[in-house]
Amino acid sequence: MKNFNWIHSGMSEGLMRVGTVGLLALTLGLPSGFASPFFSSPLVNDELTRVLKPEMVFTPKGFNQNNNAQIVISGSFSSFCYKVAPPKIQVDQASFKIYIENDAYVTPNCADALLFIPYTNVVNVGSLPVGNYEVLTEDEKGVYSKQAELPIAKAIFNAEGQDDFLYAPVTDA
Repeated sequence: MKNFNWIHSGMSEGLMRVGTVGLLALTLGLPSGFASPFFSSPLVNDELTRVLKPEMVFTPKGFNQNNNAQIVISGSFSSFCYKVAPPKIQVDQASFKIYIENDAYVTPNCADALLFIPYTNVVNVGSLPVGNYEVLTEDEKGVYSKQAELPIAKAIFNAEGQDDFLYAPVTDA
């Protein structure tokens, strides 16, 4: 699927949190490589980006053709040398498939401590036509596999032509 034109999904800053281990590294005065991936600006060199298969893919139910469909991916890094990068998505509406490349920035020459560092990323897919979409993620070898399904329902409108459901703004659950 490397021939597709990828769309970078929007990602909120701060989804990756330092946590107590990162704060401990800063407090103890450990080498800057331990904490720098959390505070540095995103890297732009492609040689420093890796594809990582997410450990979990969650597709919230209830989206219709008028909504911005979203997919939540999560996993863990094995050290402070990794930082969340914006995932790349490709929607193939003809075959009802969504391809996700989950990227991570890697800091070169980083002091590598084996730690469990969880991450969560929300992938904004946008409005999709009605259908049942397969969500496929790429692994480290470039092979895509099905991880979840994302059903998109037909929108129901009231007499004024508005979507008849009001949604509360939820930023953190």
